[in-house]
Amino acid sequence: MHTRIFYSVKKYILITALVFTVPSPVEAKLLKIIHTNDLHSHFESSDNPQKGGYAALKAVINSIREDAKKNGIETLTMDAGDLSEGSPFFMAKEGQASFKVLDEIGYDAFTMGNHDWLIGTRQLNLLFEIVNPSAPILSANIIFPKKYEALKKLIRPYIEVKRAESRIAILGLTTDEMIYSWRLNSGAKMLSALKTANLLIPRIRKNNDFVFALTHLGFKPDMELAKKTSGIDLIIGGHSHTTIFDPVLVQNKHGKNVPIMQTGEHGQYVGNLLLNIEPGKPIEIIHYELVPVYADGPKDTTMTETVQDARHALETKYGQNWLYEMVAFSEVPIERPLYRSTQWGNLVADALREAVKADAAIDVGEFYGTPQPPGPVTREHIMKFYPRTFSLKKPFGWTVWTIQVPGWVLKLAIEEAERFGSPFTTSNITYEIDPGTRTSFTNFRIGGEVINDLREYTIAVTEGIGRGAKEIFSPILKIIFKPYNSNLPVWFAIENKLKQIGGVVREPTSSSMPH
Repeated sequence: MHTRIFYSVKKYILITALVFTVPSPVEAKLLKIIHTNDLHSHFESSDNPQKGGYAALKAVINSIREDAKKNGIETLTMDAGDLSEGSPFFMAKEGQASFKVLDEIGYDAFTMGNHDWLIGTRQLNLLFEIVNPSAPILSANIIFPKKYEALKKLIRPYIEVKRAESRIAILGLTTDEMIYSWRLNSGAKMLSALKTANLLIPRIRKNNDFVFALTHLGFKPDMELAKKTSGIDLIIGGHSHTTIFDPVLVQNKHGKNVPIMQTGEHGQYVGNLLLNIEPGKPIEIIHYELVPVYADGPKDTTMTETVQDARHALETKYGQNWLYEMVAFSEVPIERPLYRSTQWGNLVADALREAVKADAAIDVGEFYGTPQPPGPVTREHIMKFYPRTFSLKKPFGWTVWTIQVPGWVLKLAIEEAERFGSPFTTSNITYEIDPGTRTSFTNFRIGGEVINDLREYTIAVTEGIGRGAKEIFSPILKIIFKPYNSNLPVWFAIENKLKQIGGVVREPTSSSMPH
């Protein structure tokens, strides 16, 4: 069971007055924690054009730091992962601009997120050799072999710092989900985050007064981490893009409350936490807020130059004429198909299927990027909508793949995705779900024909599924599923589809309802 904490203005004013004006034999030891997560290279703005942008984000962080310094309060600035892939800006300087932000913002600790290493171990090692950030990078549950010298040097399981007259360990934990961990290739190993935490925490606590977990696990796994461990005093999280306005308290194995915090996504907010800490006593939350980052608010001058430089690099890489050329007009918002069908999600699925002349197509909503308003559609809009890459050497992102799938496996996969709450976006596939139970599936069809359980169908997918099948599956399963790379970029398939429909994505009619 967990509860939400609400702080009244009256209490905050009273505590602040006591801290700064009332003499006491025991001086309060205050610590300010500033935190972000899941920035995903959104250099100019978040999904909401009125919020975010690195220059405004840095200005907010600067302001919080300066205010703390005026009041004699020490600070810790941390990010909980996924700093890199997620926008075209990650490609601007082959990933270098994204990771240089670590030092430019001045993070005291950063935990690796899955999108930070989806480019694979070799490329990540080369990237870190070039950037060589001084900000500590954490991940206790990823083990890199010795041949990756930059990764072995820069990525640590935890760091120990001294703040507010206390010794504090910051433990980094990264999601160990199979759908991401397969990209840790060439000898790197992903361990269980929970088992790693239980193994390390007793050792860490011997030399430290407090243990803060900086995690890229997601909100629900953070709750499990708190419940199934003892010795963590605080969890700053990321990965699930959860906006937590008030710290969530979860009891650990010994009944002690562990606060969990997360700021959402793409730099829309900065977490601003004020703690009273004293060795031997539980931490006390004096104040917590998510500070909005307004795109038209104050901006840090140096970071403004960094953002402009990244934009220039993007224009140089792709060419302004190519990047900004209008290729279509959308009468409807360009929306991600996360938990429901959207017109643009269906368009992408159709584009995949038609590009390789497959029987059908399936796609995953989590692969999509930034939603955008109706209006002119340039190639940059398409890149933002599907900003995925496995290689910094391939500037046009993921490609279209095909896999061969028996009918019964296809139906099972669709059912499981629906039950998981993240249904596939499909093309040329229809089925019915019992509206009452949401667990009974019937009338599966491809192209209007009933799916034959024993027939093998050619299914169009993106590289995330296709390459995953190629690299995860056993040799026997690879023979069955036959993953095949068409080498056609997804962006090009989408543009071809837009041309085919006349360059206009129109409002849906009764005859063009979602799949």
